[in-house]
Amino acid sequence: MPKNMRSQFEYETDTLKVIYNYAGKNGPLKINVHNKHSQPLYLDWSKSSFISQGRSYPLWSDVSVIHITSKANKLAGSNTRTQSTGIAFRPDRITLIPPKSSIEQELSYTHTVFFTADDSIEWKEVLVATNRGSSKGRRAHFDRGNTPYNFRYVFATSMQADASAPFYIDTPFWIEDITNTTARPPEIHDKRANLFFVSEKTLFGRVGSIAAGTLVLLLILMTAIQISK
Repeated sequence: MPKNMRSQFEYETDTLKVIYNYAGKNGPLKINVHNKHSQPLYLDWSKSSFISQGRSYPLWSDVSVIHITSKANKLAGSNTRTQSTGIAFRPDRITLIPPKSSIEQELSYTHTVFFTADDSIEWKEVLVATNRGSSKGRRAHFDRGNTPYNFRYVFATSMQADASAPFYIDTPFWIEDITNTTARPPEIHDKRANLFFVSEKTLFGRVGSIAAGTLVLLLILMTAIQISK
């Protein structure tokens, strides 16, 4: 699938255009779906899925989500009073995309749950460009056949208001490069949209780390795509 100048993945037909952006911590997918058609387009989240290592996870469930906020007020002495407020909402199963318009959605799957870099990975010493100069790091390169992690997003779209007769956009992604460095994410020059990072405390010998501190894994994604009805 082609990438634009920001390294966002783009998929386009006569009906729609989808832009995929993975930049950020743990690879939060931000999608922009543009309806090029003169008729409304519908995205059915209940028939859409995130698929990791062959296992499917639905992008919608029929449950209400509650957001709770709390505020503590200090009283006389050491006493405090806490007030909590909550808002409950139920995510829409179907999203309407009017003609000649776009919607944006962020999907919150955390790839640290699924991705593990093990000791079998072969690393090469590299220099990582940062705003403090070059930082030492180690890099491993993969192709689709030997990548340590692959996943897919499948989106169901329809021209019908009830989202019947859907056609599916099936987008496989996989890791092409991993760079292991102790540089902090804000310091790194590379801001491509197909690069995300995983940060955790280093352990000696783990994924090529050589010292205690903060481990940043920069994951660069490649992709193939197919669409079926």
